[in-house]
Amino acid sequence: MSTPLAAAQAARQRNLLFFREPRRWMVWPFLPVMRRRPGCEEELGLLFDAVGTHGLYGLSATVYFCNLFMLPGTLHEFLSLPRETYDTADEVADAGWEHRLPNPGAMRRSSTHRSAHDRDRNSPAESSASAVVASRTPS
Repeated sequence: MSTPLAAAQAARQRNLLFFREPRRWMVWPFLPVMRRRPGCEEELGLLFDAVGTHGLYGLSATVYFCNLFMLPGTLHEFLSLPRETYDTADEVADAGWEHRLPNPGAMRRSSTHRSAHDRDRNSPAESSASAVVASRTPS
């Protein structure tokens, strides 16, 4: 049985692993993150692999206040979103941001219940993500 401290340390290490390695992100170039603070509403955000998609440095520890279903249409609009910028992944974690892994059972069920036609079409989030990734230079 693990102690609460050991569980918290393991969760922090898992979060840091995801924050630092975009190749592990299931919805690359974005990593959905959330933050819960006492007395505040749950906050949703995204980390963005700006280096991997556009060669833009200095943004790897920036949380954009957005979610995958409300992405703006261009890179310039995305980079203009409200955000919190940190110097390191450790600071992102220290600020309370964490990545929640999706329930694998739910992922499996949702993908098996979609028709072949639906699986071939992009969702609105996938279309917006493609637009953000495709816009190569901010205006």
